[in-house]
Amino acid sequence: GEDGIKSLSTAFYKRVYADDEEPWFRFMFESRGDLDLAIHGQVTFFVQQFGGPGMYGGFQKDEEFMYHVHTLFKVTPRSMDRWMFHMDYALEEAISDEKYVGGRAQQMRSVLRAYFLEFGEKTINTQDDDPEAPHRTYAEDKRKEDERREKRAARKKRKKEKKKEKAAKEEAKEKAA
Repeated sequence: GEDGIKSLSTAFYKRVYADDEEPWFRFMFESRGDLDLAIHGQVTFFVQQFGGPGMYGGFQKDEEFMYHVHTLFKVTPRSMDRWMFHMDYALEEAISDEKYVGGRAQQMRSVLRAYFLEFGEKTINTQDDDPEAPHRTYAEDKRKEDERREKRAARKKRKKEKKKEKAAKEEAKEKAA
């Protein structure tokens, strides 16, 4: 259920956000938002994927959406392996043998691990194993988007100023006439 998914996502992202062994991997997530936002995003996706209700006011967060989200990063085999490294630990923590008896825990972990592996392999979009690759693209894209946003704001400001100037000239003409 939703509580189990939240437990899994919390265990996963706490590991990711504390990853000092591979800071490039942690940065991929930190650069997108804080821990609570990451947990919330994953919970809403998994709840919808596993048959629960849409949690974004009717916005369907399906696999196609998630593949698109992952195009914002260079997802390498190395980053996918690091993701699975953390998810394996999170699966062990959230779906422990103590919580689920009769072999159910192992069965649940196996099913979810297979799903995550299949999904993760589909998100790989480059073979570039440069440790900087996973976040470099996002950082560059973010910088470019910020520059575009600034240029749009400057154009809008110039357009508004020209409009004011034109109105002032027309008003001066009317007063002169």
